[in-house]
Amino acid sequence: AHGSKNHRLPGSIGPGTTPGRVYPGKKMAGRYGGKQITTRKLTIVRIDLERNLLLIKGSIPGKPGGLLNIKPANLVGGK
Repeated sequence: AHGSKNHRLPGSIGPGTTPGRVYPGKKMAGRYGGKQITTRKLTIVRIDLERNLLLIKGSIPGKPGGLLNIKPANLVGGK
């Protein structure tokens, strides 16, 4: 934040003397992003074979020019 030197540094991570340890699963500093994300319920508006385009309604994460893996919906227990 503005002028802060502790962005993702932990500060105090344990409750104190009584447990004498840090509990498992404590959220700590680490790496952000770089994960595969699944986005569901996007609809295909149009397929343009002449220009090799696939028009999708909705937002898609990632930078422009990134690769997409498009596969049919795997609905379990749907109508």
